[in-house]
Amino acid sequence: MQACCGCGACVAVCPCQCLTMQRDGEGFDYPLVDQAACVDCGLCRRVCPALHPNLMETPEGPDVYAAAALDDPLRAKSSSGGIFSVIANWMFSQRGVVYGAAFVDGCRKVRHVRIDRADELDLLRRSKYVQSTIVKEVYAELKNDVQTGRKVLFVGTPCQVAAIKNVLGAVTSQVLSCDLICHGVGSPSIFESYIDLLNHKNKGIITECSFRDKSQGWSSKHRVSYRFASGKSVAFPAKHDLYLFGFLDNLFLRPVCHSCRFASAQRPGDLTLGDFWGIAKYEPEWDDGKGTSALMVNSETGRGIWNAVSDKIRSKVMPLSVVIAGNRRLQSPSTKSPLRDAFFGALNTENFEIVMRKYCQPKRSLRVYVGQWHRWLRQRMGLR
Repeated sequence: MQACCGCGACVAVCPCQCLTMQRDGEGFDYPLVDQAACVDCGLCRRVCPALHPNLMETPEGPDVYAAAALDDPLRAKSSSGGIFSVIANWMFSQRGVVYGAAFVDGCRKVRHVRIDRADELDLLRRSKYVQSTIVKEVYAELKNDVQTGRKVLFVGTPCQVAAIKNVLGAVTSQVLSCDLICHGVGSPSIFESYIDLLNHKNKGIITECSFRDKSQGWSSKHRVSYRFASGKSVAFPAKHDLYLFGFLDNLFLRPVCHSCRFASAQRPGDLTLGDFWGIAKYEPEWDDGKGTSALMVNSETGRGIWNAVSDKIRSKVMPLSVVIAGNRRLQSPSTKSPLRDAFFGALNTENFEIVMRKYCQPKRSLRVYVGQWHRWLRQRMGLR
């Protein structure tokens, strides 16, 4: 179970419907098997990305670019350089469809959805630091689109892209897959509780959430913002958002994220997208505060799409090593926080807001951090 990424592919392909996704005590979904109904056909094992990561074979390595959309308003709506939006709009021009992660249920949850119009694209824009659910109906929709000849763009974490490729099999040639440089996925239950807390404290219902608000700049200047149904908005520096701080501090990532086999420069997607952190060091003229994407082209399918959209993008060839320097998840997984177990343990006995304020802010108690770190270190050393 520790290797499970929660993609739901096994549930989607089970012919006996003996698999369901069930949430554990940390708020992550795992498959539960009805052993009495299982016929041991093996389909679930064949599509599992933990067993079959389906990485691209690119001996010569990917083509790597710093990239930004030439359309500044479009770029402003995106977390970094707006490349996803450019590719999605090209897909719509070809009568294609796009699958990606969207906030649903008043921004309390994140799920993969299907869109086929440019005016729906804002649903899928911007980073969502929560595990996205892919229900079996989405797998069925995607398969139907491919079988009826529609072009498809699927965007998700590397494990989700591998799952989609495993489920579709040989027909993936009709699908453009784009994996994201992934820090890890946050607990859906923690995020839901956090949104409920913000709703309560602000006496409203959140309708929009942006973890990467660029209204005051990109990179270290970005803010987190929430908009409520009343029209009220709140925004603050990213490090002051309790959920985002805990996420980036690896307090509540899915366990498998700490041993992720996709945390390398060998990718499952035709394209890989992320932020080009550190662009100012290598190309100062690109540091305009509007966001720059790191783009890796990993396959011939990816190169074909890149050639089709490159006239709408400002780009520069860059060494892969430079992108890795700013995106360590292309080299190794996120390290488990020494406070992770204590954080989840505290949630069993203490108020949610108290726990979040205790563990998820820069000024948290030094005594708590050092004490827990020493206990973790002693355990690793085999000491009592």
